[in-house]
Amino acid sequence: MGLWRFTPPPGLKTPFLVGALMGMEAGHTMHPFPALCDAVSLLDLGHQYGLYQFVDPARVLPLADFLMDQVRDREPIGESDYGAYLQAVVQAGKVSFDAFWRAGNPGLTRGDLMNQSARLRGQVVRGQGIVRRIRRLEPLGDAVKLGVPELYEAWIFQDLYGANPICVVVPSLSAGLRPAENLQQPVQFAGYFLKAYRYQTAQTVQGKPVERECPLLVGPGLMGLPEPAKPSADMGNWPKTLLGTLLGVFAVAITLVWAMTWWTRRGDRLVRARLEGLNRANRSAEKELSTEKPTNETIGALEYRWDGGEAVPGSKAEGNDSFRNPFKVE
Repeated sequence: MGLWRFTPPPGLKTPFLVGALMGMEAGHTMHPFPALCDAVSLLDLGHQYGLYQFVDPARVLPLADFLMDQVRDREPIGESDYGAYLQAVVQAGKVSFDAFWRAGNPGLTRGDLMNQSARLRGQVVRGQGIVRRIRRLEPLGDAVKLGVPELYEAWIFQDLYGANPICVVVPSLSAGLRPAENLQQPVQFAGYFLKAYRYQTAQTVQGKPVERECPLLVGPGLMGLPEPAKPSADMGNWPKTLLGTLLGVFAVAITLVWAMTWWTRRGDRLVRARLEGLNRANRSAEKELSTEKPTNETIGALEYRWDGGEAVPGSKAEGNDSFRNPFKVE
């Protein structure tokens, strides 16, 4: 019964494999175990009629070691990578995302994959990040024949690694995801780690595109996550607190201005009251002087004027020796 889950490495045609197992490669050599040959032939026939699948959708199968050994790091996908790439695409297209997520190692980081690519090749990796670009790829002809008609390339960024992405190739997209150049969608991803992949960026130096490297994963799809809640119009509570603080400062400033104005005006009123009191006292003294009747002595004193000790002619002091200047020496 274990043969029912047997998956031949992509690139080897099923009829060719069945013929080889039967010892009749190219239809000539006989196999010494005819019962096994008959079983494999029947399984292949049932698979072609869709009676069952060679791949269990709830189980992630490992990639073939001899295909993994041919992969070359820090290069674009080349001819030597094709077998492993095709097997990863086909097996990922027939296994559920939940199965890959359960099988994924959450402890493997982008740094681990880039620094230990040879050792970790073929490992199932899982994580999450922000997908910023999804492009539809030309499907692989052999994958289409094996039931995987579509292919997408997703570029996922993680906060820890800034502008250094992870490239994930998937045969399907979950609801809500679509090919686009400018996305900001949080997603979960899981898949086989295939290689340290060299790609060309949109940047150019002296007319040549800049090349960078990133981990290349092949998985069953992407699982969209709810987008972070956008800040509301009031942008949280801090604007309210700031507004209250500003209003408080404004009220204190107005209170200080009013207090200073009141104190200044109070001082002005006190000074004006004192000046008014002095003016009233002066006016009262002048009034008393103007209403007082002059006496004879006052009038007489006012009639005498002196000019160097001599009585001024026309005054009552003229000819009166008693009124001579006592300081004049004769």
